[in-house]
Amino acid sequence: MFLQQLGRGLRRTTTKAELVVFDLTGRHRLEFRFDRRLRALLGHTPRELREFVDKGFGRLPSGCHFHFDEVAREDVLEQIRRAVPTDLRGIREMLRDPAHAGLTIGQFLHETDVELGDLYGSDRGWTLLRRGLGIDTRPLAPGEEAALENVPKLLHVGDETRLGAWQRLAALHKPATPRDERVAAMLFVVLYGKQLATREDAWLQWASQPVLREEIAALVPVLRSRNAVLADPHELDQVIPLRLHARYLGVELSAAFDQRSTKGEFRDYYTGVETTGNGAYDLLLVTLEKSAAKKEHLKYRDFPLNELRFHWQSKARTTRSSREGKRHLNPAAEGCVPLLFVREREDDRPGITAAFQYLGPVLPDGNDGERPISIEWKLRFSMPSELVTRGRVAA
Repeated sequence: MFLQQLGRGLRRTTTKAELVVFDLTGRHRLEFRFDRRLRALLGHTPRELREFVDKGFGRLPSGCHFHFDEVAREDVLEQIRRAVPTDLRGIREMLRDPAHAGLTIGQFLHETDVELGDLYGSDRGWTLLRRGLGIDTRPLAPGEEAALENVPKLLHVGDETRLGAWQRLAALHKPATPRDERVAAMLFVVLYGKQLATREDAWLQWASQPVLREEIAALVPVLRSRNAVLADPHELDQVIPLRLHARYLGVELSAAFDQRSTKGEFRDYYTGVETTGNGAYDLLLVTLEKSAAKKEHLKYRDFPLNELRFHWQSKARTTRSSREGKRHLNPAAEGCVPLLFVREREDDRPGITAAFQYLGPVLPDGNDGERPISIEWKLRFSMPSELVTRGRVAA
């Protein structure tokens, strides 16, 4: 009813300049879910919602304000904390509950309403938490605990290319094609590091770690449901396993393009421009929310203009006559294809680097200045509407 009334108030008319909402409802029953009500309205995760109620709603669309008085804010915060545990202590208590002892990851999340990102911290996950409580007593193979600590870095995956491959790998089906080998390397480089993922014994280590394989297999249906990627079919090359609108860590992109350092190790990409594929591709890696600690001249103006256009600035030193400038301004003549990857912020959650969303090939369609060069990129495929909205807010 609240949302219905709000929707009516938000109807546009030529005589209404703004809408002011006073929610004067008094104290609710203890079981009333403020978190679900506010998430339906604002779309934040439970962790973000708790932070925003406590510190202020800083990521609302332009012109919108959301304010709690002091008493109401404390009431809502207490109810959010009580409703679903987001801290390690509360999650451990839930795992100790005998009713949850035999549940799978997916069943536990469904029954408790705990968020996947709260269950998986920067160096903990399903198996390690249960082992710490004495629920899972199976012995671990050499190196298996370290690999389990890296599983939280995989929670951004949602495309069937990787999830289907994980299922086959968990069943010990070896990669059959060069493309499959790259997909396997994208998993192994996250679990085992940039060095091991390039050596033949990566497979041998994976095959010797049944507990790890079981956890990855159990995560597949959870990630498939949570992060499903629905986008137009698109393929750069038959051996490059990228899916449109899927999300990738920088080191996964290095494995996808089989880009290695002089020492034979996979590289890691952060923000900027990375040339790969023997010069055939320029990866434009954009972080929308610039860190407050970043120097002012490095806070490039990168943001979506609409679903098919993106404003972007080159590195501060780039001139039009430089090699980089020529590749940006006339990529076809330089024999390269620019590919756009965007993330909202550097960190997805404490201790976990955010992944880039792949938006596909782009072409320059308007430019201005130099040092840096401002370019409007025209996308071949429409970017997700929620990214457009969030990108504008971040800008």
